[in-house]
Amino acid sequence: MSIPPEHPEPSSGPASVDPAASRARFHRTLIRVFAVQAVALAVLWLLQSRYGL
Repeated sequence: MSIPPEHPEPSSGPASVDPAASRARFHRTLIRVFAVQAVALAVLWLLQSRYGL
C-alpha cells in the first residue's frame, strides 16, 4: 500500500488577498457584465421592434 503524496499548501490563501485589488477587480467585472447586459437588451429591443407583432 502506497502513501499518497502530500499536497503543498496554496501560496495565496485568504490572508494574502489585497482587499483594494479584489474590490477593483470586482468593480471591473461588474461594469463589464452590466455593459454586456445593456448591449444584449439593445439588440433584443431592435430585433423585437423590427420583427415583433
